[in-house]
Amino acid sequence: MTQQEANGHRHVRTEEVLEYLAGSLDEARASKVEESIGVCDSCAQQATRLRALAGAVDRWTAVEHGQAYWRGQLTSALDTAADAPQYGRWRDRLARWREAARGRAEAAVRVVMRAPGVASDLVTDGLDLLVRPESQWRFQRQARPVPVLGPAGEERAEPVTVVSLGRPRVRVVVGGEACELVVRVDEVGGAGPGLVMLIGKGVGAMPQVVQPGKQPGQRAYLARFKDLAPGEYLVVFEPR
Repeated sequence: MTQQEANGHRHVRTEEVLEYLAGSLDEARASKVEESIGVCDSCAQQATRLRALAGAVDRWTAVEHGQAYWRGQLTSALDTAADAPQYGRWRDRLARWREAARGRAEAAVRVVMRAPGVASDLVTDGLDLLVRPESQWRFQRQARPVPVLGPAGEERAEPVTVVSLGRPRVRVVVGGEACELVVRVDEVGGAGPGLVMLIGKGVGAMPQVVQPGKQPGQRAYLARFKDLAPGEYLVVFEPR
């Protein structure tokens, strides 16, 4: 036991440091994290390690800051999912993902989920730190249809879609009238599609892990995440 622990010091959690680095803590919580980092070598080392995920300290930009936050969230989500009883059948796969791919994904898309009837969005840029350098997956936004007007002349929220280049062919669709995220996988090889994980922004959020499935008579594999609360999410794909 260290002297700080003997004096009742509580080490800051990884999620707290990530939110501190992202600037999303209120003043009181941020002050507590700063105090812990200032008096505890272990907490200071953890903060330095997490901050280093975005590159050299003197190049710490807002974009790198955001990527480092989500990289930390992905690493934490893999740890949580691998230990969760409901994902026990995929424990070995999640562990390999965490270790072999060094906590990176085959592809990643950031999701901005808004309230029902309000247009949501998908973001594909600025996620390089989350993706394996060897990955060939790249997403591009699909052209949106002509807006549909409601009974009162208001523009209805249409789904937003991004499509992967190359194979397998993956579509990620979000929004519309339902707070739902749908991943559709076509042109899959013999091994089938990999796991899809949805990570919510925030401390302690349980990630959702889905193995895309195919109904009889259908050609595409689907993964659905329903009844999502408004907020930011990250959808990531198991390395191939």
